[in-house]
Amino acid sequence: MGTRELYYEVSGEGQPVVLLHPGFADSRIWDPQGPSYTERFRVVRCDMPGFGRSRIRALPVRYALEVAALLDRLGIEQAAWVGCSLGGRVALELAIARPDLVGALVLVGAATPEALATAPEMAAYGAALMEAIEKRGLEAAVEVNLRAWVDGPHRKSDQVNPDVRARIATMQRDAFVNTREFAASWQEEMLISDLANRLGQISVTTLVLIGDLDMDFLHEQARLLADSIPGAQLQTIPDTAHAPSIERPLAFDQRAFPFLATATRGERACVDRGRAPGRTDRTPVRCASDGAV
Repeated sequence: MGTRELYYEVSGEGQPVVLLHPGFADSRIWDPQGPSYTERFRVVRCDMPGFGRSRIRALPVRYALEVAALLDRLGIEQAAWVGCSLGGRVALELAIARPDLVGALVLVGAATPEALATAPEMAAYGAALMEAIEKRGLEAAVEVNLRAWVDGPHRKSDQVNPDVRARIATMQRDAFVNTREFAASWQEEMLISDLANRLGQISVTTLVLIGDLDMDFLHEQARLLADSIPGAQLQTIPDTAHAPSIERPLAFDQRAFPFLATATRGERACVDRGRAPGRTDRTPVRCASDGAV
């Protein structure tokens, strides 16, 4: 099975952290995290099959299996995983099917396949996307994705940084081009078929993040993940929808970075909503489980 020639980058020194992109982007979505994260961690980011610089050789696609094979190839026995949307779902699969690989989780806008299959928002998105592909072409399909995932349902396109939209549009466009010959016969093989029923099996320290402007059902999913995964923490990132790491990188890093730093030390991970990467003060940070609001 191999890694099907996944494009990947490894940089930095320290405990391994794997960054998994969403289904509307590729590994470039993590560019804002690069400099600060590689000072502290050994960062692995890849383009999953069909995204960015990774091609699909044959169906079915096996995202989780391919990423696990990549870590095995790199000799990484365990890592902290940061996954956005599709990347979060892949990280959840691995936490159950390959728990040896997973030491901590940061789940960003993640949802179970069961929720994606039944959410009215996803049905509306799917219909709009199909109409755009069939009648209006590639650029219209890219715009449907930008409106759904970057803008979100609670703001207009002109309220979003145009550079962020343009960068994600490039990644989404590449994904459409990479996958168009497989679209009519698309198949994916997951490691876990009943993910929603097995969240309680996840035993690693977990942070669940959600943009406050994201779809309502994804807020419900964030609460479900936080309630179902033992000890998980839930935090909201303001003024962003489904792509907080690139749209609001400082707010994202203020939550994810301290959590990862603590989790990779083997301690109970806490979220410091005020401390940015590089801050050196030793002010104690309290966890929600300590009674903090």
